[in-house]
Amino acid sequence: MDSITFTKTGPPEWLLAFWKEISDTAHHDIVEYWDGGSIKVFRGMVTMSFDDPGRKPVKSTMTHFFYMDKRDPFKVSKWYGAVGPIAF
Repeated sequence: MDSITFTKTGPPEWLLAFWKEISDTAHHDIVEYWDGGSIKVFRGMVTMSFDDPGRKPVKSTMTHFFYMDKRDPFKVSKWYGAVGPIAF
């Protein structure tokens, strides 16, 4: 069994830039961010807007795990995430 200590901090700039690069149409709010060194975890909300102004934006919860590269701890080697539920 492995044991990891996590520290709750504000989201790092690389994570904020990551979401901006993925999408400028969906808005990501990071509610909490936990840094465990080789593993980073965050929970948040994503708001997705539609091109059709008659459709209301959709909000969903999200949780993601980032496993950092062992040789380069500033690089993500694996990323697992869940978003939902999403109702369109």
